[in-house]
Amino acid sequence: RNILLIPGMEAEVDRRHVVVLNLAEGDLPGEPTWNQIRTLRLRKPEALVLAPHPFYPHPSCLGKVMDDHVDCIDAVEWCIIHVGWLPGRVNPNLRAARWAHKHGKPVVACSDAHSLCAIGKNASVVEADELTSEALFAGIRAGRVSFHRRSLEFGPLVYQTGKAMASQPRHI
Repeated sequence: RNILLIPGMEAEVDRRHVVVLNLAEGDLPGEPTWNQIRTLRLRKPEALVLAPHPFYPHPSCLGKVMDDHVDCIDAVEWCIIHVGWLPGRVNPNLRAARWAHKHGKPVVACSDAHSLCAIGKNASVVEADELTSEALFAGIRAGRVSFHRRSLEFGPLVYQTGKAMASQPRHI
């Protein structure tokens, strides 16, 4: 069916989320450090590190922490939980896109689906020579990514936001 499954994990680094793709068991501990991510990227360049929903208002989001770890991040996510009517200065996806542009990182649209109805709202197309993780990640790193996104209506926005927040561990 021409579907490529890529193993990965959403890891917590200093209680903040990163998504690391193309891992094998034991490549990273469950709660790696930024230095372990750096070491992994040197040891296993076929892995890809994605900053998921970095500027959303949740303590697990990377936010400005990314400025100290630009070398650890390959791409930035355009998150499914978005609406078109937020002003640009506070829109978390636009903030992520500005950060990515400033640091020469591509933006990848993901569904980050906490429910099945979220799948397909965001999708990325990557220009790659073949259907392998190495070719896809090379295309992403080279910025050969386009994506489509559909804003959520107010009701689904509240629902998806609630589901996403409820699924996160509580940090005190």
